Amino acid sequence: MSSNLIPSPRRRAFIAGALCSVLSPFALQRIAAAIDVPEANGFKDPLETSANRRTVPNTRPMMSITSSGRRLVAVGMRGLIAISEDGGRSWSQSPSPVQSDLLDVVFGDAATGWVVGHDGVILKSIDGGGHWAKVFDGRIAAQTLPTTYKRRIEGGAEELKKYVEQLTLDYKAGPSLPFLSIWARDGSEAISVGAFGLAVKTQNGGKNWEPILETFENPEFLHLNAIREIGGDLFVAAEKGTIFGRIESSDRFVAFSTGYQGSFFGVDGDKEVTIAYGLHGTLYRSLDRGVHWMAVPTSVRGTITSSTNLGDGRFILVSANGEVALFSRDNASVRLLRNDRLGPLTGVCALPGNRLAVSGLSGISTLTLS
Repeated sequence: MSSNLIPSPRRRAFIAGALCSVLSPFALQRIAAAIDVPEANGFKDPLETSANRRTVPNTRPMMSITSSGRRLVAVGMRGLIAISEDGGRSWSQSPSPVQSDLLDVVFGDAATGWVVGHDGVILKSIDGGGHWAKVFDGRIAAQTLPTTYKRRIEGGAEELKKYVEQLTLDYKAGPSLPFLSIWARDGSEAISVGAFGLAVKTQNGGKNWEPILETFENPEFLHLNAIREIGGDLFVAAEKGTIFGRIESSDRFVAFSTGYQGSFFGVDGDKEVTIAYGLHGTLYRSLDRGVHWMAVPTSVRGTITSSTNLGDGRFILVSANGEVALFSRDNASVRLLRNDRLGPLTGVCALPGNRLAVSGLSGISTLTLS
């Protein structure tokens, strides 16, 4: 029987902690009710089982949403991938090769999409999200990532031993460790981050992935919750009020302390401001590319889960309480736009015509900004 069927205590602790802090007990109930019950004839490995077909995929729990040209792509529980060609008015399901829960979707260019999730899954599309192939998973990671470091240790890099020990612990109970977020420069280069400091990169379109844990100033192996490019630099939101930044084409992610003690679940910004957000409406901003941070007062009550840059110094924030808020860079203010029982929200994407597409545990909705 696969170890995916019964999560290890370490994985259970991670999932329970992350979901409780991000999505609240109400959201956990919604997830439990929405996720399919495994087939009565026995367990099927989610890494080897295609996602079930859904008649109305946009009503299922979704964890992330983005755009690829005029197409919208959303991903969610049990391997579900949905696409819209008409600005979110109608949705169809895109075939998915796995039933692992999918957590983040991005595009490196209009054609090349990347998706990550539980069980170490990384999927890739080369047709704008119409079709997806699995290019990496936890089983491959458990074999190749420690081996890569061991080869380097044999060549004299003794300082890498602690990373082999961490990866061995991560995969001791099976391939379940999740990737939580992914960034892609294009169709070739991508970096994915996840639980317990997990970080990998590819430079050949996903054919090979190598561990890059040592490029982070992360001795505690903090969870790496989100990675985004801001003004040409890469930033990673993490636990314990930490933001990692890879500045000026450096190969290393420097740890920036914000003064906040909780977890950040996302990071966004432009060339003038960097913002990080997390538990209970927490929002911080930096005007010097992450070196110094200031708390921003908000009226948001729920955990801020996602954001989108409107391109004019304004950013939309959404929360696990179903709130939609507007952050203005110019006056560092946050204005609550909506709090109308949308259900827990997990993602947001700007649309033409002053509209938004939001993903959440109740599915996908489109909103008009007032």
